[in-house]
Amino acid sequence: MLWNLHSSGAEWNAELREYLERRLLFALSRYAPKITKVNVYIADQNGPKGGIDKSCQIIVQMPGFTNLVAKTVDSEWIACIDRGTTRIGQNVRRALAWKREHQTRAA
Repeated sequence: MLWNLHSSGAEWNAELREYLERRLLFALSRYAPKITKVNVYIADQNGPKGGIDKSCQIIVQMPGFTNLVAKTVDSEWIACIDRGTTRIGQNVRRALAWKREHQTRAA
């Protein structure tokens, strides 16, 4: 599974990047053969001022589907990553279940 991290106004360290990678693998590894690419966009609007301004947007590309997107906003990076990766895992699971159900009905 190929994934890219894009950041805007956010200071990221190796520890946060490893945490994000671990969470992505946990949420998406079972669907990895079906996933072409994962793009993660992180942004911190206020910088070091604080507040609920840290955002994490995860976009999954799979053949036969439109891009699946999960976006979360929080005051802490860990919470933002946790909610975003959980949500994208649910979105991928639902999309694959929907496709499987509709292909079965058509046949």
